[in-house]
Amino acid sequence: MKKPPIIDLKYIVDILQLHEAQLVSDIDILEVIESNTALIIKFKVITKEESHKDSTRQFFIKTIKYNPKTNAYDALSIKEVEFYKFIKNITDINLPIAQCFDAYIAENKDKYLLLLEDLSKDFYPPRKVDLTSEGIWFSAACSLANLHTTFWNSTQIGSNHLIIDSMEEINTYIKNTYDSYEKFMKYAGDRFDEEILTIFEHALRIAVELETERYKRISTKDNITLINGDSHIYNFMFPYNQNKSSIIIDFQFWGVGIGPRDLAHLTRESFPKTYGEEFHKLLMRKYHDTLLLNGIRGYSWNNCWNDYRKQVASMLLIPMFQYTFFNLKYDDWINDISSLIFTYKLLHCEQLEV
Repeated sequence: MKKPPIIDLKYIVDILQLHEAQLVSDIDILEVIESNTALIIKFKVITKEESHKDSTRQFFIKTIKYNPKTNAYDALSIKEVEFYKFIKNITDINLPIAQCFDAYIAENKDKYLLLLEDLSKDFYPPRKVDLTSEGIWFSAACSLANLHTTFWNSTQIGSNHLIIDSMEEINTYIKNTYDSYEKFMKYAGDRFDEEILTIFEHALRIAVELETERYKRISTKDNITLINGDSHIYNFMFPYNQNKSSIIIDFQFWGVGIGPRDLAHLTRESFPKTYGEEFHKLLMRKYHDTLLLNGIRGYSWNNCWNDYRKQVASMLLIPMFQYTFFNLKYDDWINDISSLIFTYKLLHCEQLEV
């Protein structure tokens, strides 16, 4: 990637499928950001047509950083591009995500590029809203239900388009989970009292059981779907026009899984503690009701609520993975642990049998 970046005119004309009357008068780079995971280039394209006013559209590119260093973030960036490559091959669906125009991964995976529409004119991020507004959370839950509905027990799951994990890969994941737990406890265990250690051990058993259950449910198409895998509130954008749905962003952890896992991610970060168990139930009711309205059958409210509570318990392992794979230290996640334990207790997760 050149510094500063240059966006090729012919590439834009071809990739946006502009017709001959649409003349690109300018490509203006608005901002270049180097995040943990990628180089992000925000730009606008101005086109002219005969007897029409100039038209401006905004986009952004995610690609390799100027001085890339191989780390866990590279694999996540490529995984997100794989999601959009998968979505681009599907027609006649309406998903609550940004439109993708290009998703490229080099054969040896040393380069990648993702070109998405920039929604910032019509949608705003959560940092600009009052997160104590119930409507924000209901909107996010509905968008997740709409995403999940599209792939609920889909025949594409397990096909060449959406390959599932093998039992061997599941067993490897479980072994890595135990190894990560041991490493995490060597680092942080003496900072926890007996109650917290007991909660962590229970969460570990639930997480391992959930992985085995996920495999079985995928094999039998038993209320399984495509999930975002990291759908906390900051991975949504909300519309200025309240008649539109909120948009889900960042699909670096996507895969086939149990739908309420995304809801557990939604409530794990910045979810107001003033919202008690009853509001968790209201939020899950909204999610479940949306599934029903979308035509999903054979997934009872009790099963949905039980799935959610199990996933809430498993969220306690996220700080463990953050430490193991991204080297985030105690001060980076101790507040998250406190919040996750609060929700674990609120929903009586200790009563879940393993």
